Amino acid sequence: MNVVTQRAREKGFVFGVIGILLGALLLALFGGPGLDEGRRASLELLARTHSGTSTVVEWSSMPALVFVGGCAGLLAGMLGMGGGVLKVAGLLVVFHLDILLVRAISLTTMFVATASAMPVHARMGQIGWDTVRPMFVPALTGVLAGTFLGTIVPKPTLTHFFAFFVIFLAFSTLAQTFAGLERSPDVIGVRGPLDRGLQFTCMSIGGLHGFVSGLLGISGGVVAVPMQQSLIDVPVRQAVGNSIVLSAWITGFGSFAAVASGLHRGDFLLGDVLFASGCIGGGAWLGSQLGARLSGQIPSFYMKLLLVLVSLLAGLVILFK
Repeated sequence: MNVVTQRAREKGFVFGVIGILLGALLLALFGGPGLDEGRRASLELLARTHSGTSTVVEWSSMPALVFVGGCAGLLAGMLGMGGGVLKVAGLLVVFHLDILLVRAISLTTMFVATASAMPVHARMGQIGWDTVRPMFVPALTGVLAGTFLGTIVPKPTLTHFFAFFVIFLAFSTLAQTFAGLERSPDVIGVRGPLDRGLQFTCMSIGGLHGFVSGLLGISGGVVAVPMQQSLIDVPVRQAVGNSIVLSAWITGFGSFAAVASGLHRGDFLLGDVLFASGCIGGGAWLGSQLGARLSGQIPSFYMKLLLVLVSLLAGLVILFK
């Protein structure tokens, strides 16, 4: 590893740490009651959050749902990441939906999107199967663990954790943009059998990918792609392809678990999930087609800055609402 690459990664680490610290500070100050208030304050916050959310999707919201899906698809089509985060943030901020309903809707739409994209990446040779195989089992285990944890923690806690994650995403994107962590798409990635250390790293990436996806209802590409680039030197195109393969399986298992759990607990109705998923999925498909066409015309630098601004705004709105 040369000096320039090492310094770039050190800068990226610093940006990430700053993001974690700022997100933790905001969460501690504004994200909920202090620890010293105990059980009474937690119950008050839970009741207040329930009163401000909904588990019913109105038919009149169809145009807005399509618009949110279109914006998410546009971003995902141009950058290859961030679409799931924008979907969840939009459903929370614009529609004030219950976090468990939002998670089920997002996982369902992400499954359709990633499953349809997986054969395309496979035909283009953009999947490193030697890298994906050790990630597979930890990823499926992680998504089930994340989905289960998301059903037992208090809903305000899950909502605030998502806000913290979105703020961290903004700083992580800044790190990749300004610290020079991006690599040429033509660099050859991992080939052939992996040694034991790389296998363990791949397993860790897969487990974290699945856990974040199941817990927050996103595809997890915003976590898996930069980790593959920085930890195991996978080029960006292959990292995206690997992430899409895992995301297809992860969101498939996760959507089934989230919907089944929500229906069993009475958190929402199946019709609401299907209606919202259809609207958002249709909008996302249209947006992704436009995003793919614009990806070569608008510099990714400006689109990533837009992702940073949207992420910061969404995270702060969720924390302060």
